[in-house]
Parts: sequence; C-alpha cells; structure tokens
Amino acid sequence: MQEVITLKTRIRAVRKSAGLNQTDFGARLGVKQTTVAGWETGASIPMEAIINSICREFNVNETWLRTGEGEMLRPLNREDELMQLAAKFLADETDDFRRRYLRLV
Repeated sequence: MQEVITLKTRIRAVRKSAGLNQTDFGARLGVKQTTVAGWETGASIPMEAIINSICREFNVNETWLRTGEGEMLRPLNREDELMQLAAKFLADETDDFRRRYLRLV
C-alpha cells in the first residue's frame, strides 16, 4: 500500500511541476480529470501505458516516478532543449507568425 501513496504524491508533483490542473494534465494523457483525481488520491493506479505516457509527455525519469529514486526530470540533450525553447517562444504567437517563422528555419 505504501507504493500507492508515494506514487500518488509523485504524480501530483509532476502535474504541479508542469503547471497544469487535473483536467489539462489528463487531456495531455488522453484521460479525464476524474481519472487523474483517482491517481492522486490513491483510489486507482495508472496502467503501464499511462506511466510510460507521463514519462514521455513530461520528460519524467521513469525510475523516479515508480520508486522515488533519482531526479524527477530526465536531462535534456541540446536538441530537446532547443525544441522546448522554440515551443515556448511560439506558443503565444498567431498561426501566421508560426508559418513565417518555420519558413525561415
């Protein structure tokens, strides 16, 4: 039972670190807010595919998510860092601006 308690805390930490509410976190993983709430209260445990999705979508260290060992986030390589920076830069821009930017790159 201890693993459920610590897993629920780590899932909540990932969500909060991403700055998302349960609805938006769930949408990124293809699940409903009530499902996320169940994980965070310990009422349910996410399936393997969801754990893999959390790790992939939020750059989370799988060992940390499962056991609490190590760092929460995996280190990014230079290309991944640049992609994240570009995504943040373009997030608030219009579609027209994004198209013009991509033509330049």
